[in-house]
Amino acid sequence: MLEKIRRIANGEPPVDQQLAGMTSRRIPTAQSRLLPAATTENSAATENRVGSGSKSIRSREAEDWTRQLTAQVLFENSLAVRNWRGQIVIIPQGHVMSPKDLPFSERPVVQFGPFTTKQVQAFHQGRAGDPGIAPHHRHQIPVLYGGVIDELRGPRSNEGNIHTRGSPSRHQARSIFNRIKGGKSLRSREIKEHWRAKGSRLVEGTRGEWYDPWAMR
Repeated sequence: MLEKIRRIANGEPPVDQQLAGMTSRRIPTAQSRLLPAATTENSAATENRVGSGSKSIRSREAEDWTRQLTAQVLFENSLAVRNWRGQIVIIPQGHVMSPKDLPFSERPVVQFGPFTTKQVQAFHQGRAGDPGIAPHHRHQIPVLYGGVIDELRGPRSNEGNIHTRGSPSRHQARSIFNRIKGGKSLRSREIKEHWRAKGSRLVEGTRGEWYDPWAMR
């Protein structure tokens, strides 16, 4: 089975046949929200939505819109960078980018597997099914601002830690999550949504092992 998966990852058979012989179980999950392109219409809608009585709105959606408006006002160069989905990435003025991280235009780094059923269940619950995988916000930019989460080998990985080891440091400056109100809870929520999304797209092989098809893209 693993040999078949390796051949699929190398391009044979064609992509449209890569999941042949497997069964897919999909469970709906919350998807990470990415910041929409900044337009006059979007900005006006944001101001109308948040500017009036925002203190009385408790929904998470309103909270996100508030952060988006704040980002549009305080951050520069919002049209200079786009992520792999073609959406705008808002970067703080003076923010130091990581010399190790990929450009935002590159697809997310994901771990292929195999994963056990127990690990899959953990993903569905918003937890890291594999303790060796470290979720990393590329260049420390929130997904809310168009950022990307990569799955890197962390300190508990048997294959070596590439997340926090080595020089220069992957984390060059103070994280944005530590500089904005509610940043820590935002980071936690984005990571949970990332794991749930991963769990929903995993594909089961013939022997009860699970694989992430995104790693083949």
